[in-house]
Amino acid sequence: MGCHYCTSRRYRQRTDDASNRTLLPPAFAAGTGGWLAETRHAATGPNVTGPPPRFTIATGFPDAQRGAVARLFWDAFSDKLGRLLRPEAQALRFIEEALVPHFALSALDPEGQVLGIAGIKTEAGGLLTAGYRDLQKVYGHAGALWRGPLLDLTERRLEPGQLLMDGIFVAAQARGQGVGQALLREVLAEAARRGCREVRLDVIDRNARARALYERMGFVAVGEERMGLLRYVFGFARSTTMVCAIDREGRSVERAGDAAEQHERPRGPGVR
Repeated sequence: MGCHYCTSRRYRQRTDDASNRTLLPPAFAAGTGGWLAETRHAATGPNVTGPPPRFTIATGFPDAQRGAVARLFWDAFSDKLGRLLRPEAQALRFIEEALVPHFALSALDPEGQVLGIAGIKTEAGGLLTAGYRDLQKVYGHAGALWRGPLLDLTERRLEPGQLLMDGIFVAAQARGQGVGQALLREVLAEAARRGCREVRLDVIDRNARARALYERMGFVAVGEERMGLLRYVFGFARSTTMVCAIDREGRSVERAGDAAEQHERPRGPGVR
């Protein structure tokens, strides 16, 4: 999870009139009610003719639910971003304005309510995209001056051929229903549609449950970043970078280097 915090003159020119929403391509809004680019699939019971779908996976989210999505984001990440974005009322206002639906994959219940979001990041931006003027509008000049550089530290750079998962969060009432796993599968599929060869994410040291899910989905750890004194700002001591190699269909594939290392590793007595 990070905030795509932009300081360039080009970015400021693009966001003066539309609060970052000019990042959306025209085709995204045309013929879709302004938010829903494409419904991917429905998660149903074991029988095709069984109960109605529990949720569907779609690109974007209804603009009327921007506030609800901001609340879900804040509930998920306030332990990391709280020291930067509090007070809560201002944090929610900032997040609501900075959300860019084009970089969201959503789980929606049959009534169209958002159950969960997986953010993605490309060269064009990420789920939470903001600039200095966005911060200034909410926190004033003094508040924006110190928050901007710290938010910039949450930015994660893209590598060629990678799609970055830019945070995932699920409503409390929807947990345990497979929403998070379905969103992760859709992130992999989205990466394949974009011609990427792998998906990258970061998971903090205190989130063992999420890391276990990522590992089940085929992600492997490739690096670790220690926060040093910044742990007092962001609330965690280290994070692990994980990647999942994918095929053209968006399915996880075994990483050749890891497979070779496992094959050549000496085995001790009793090891099978």
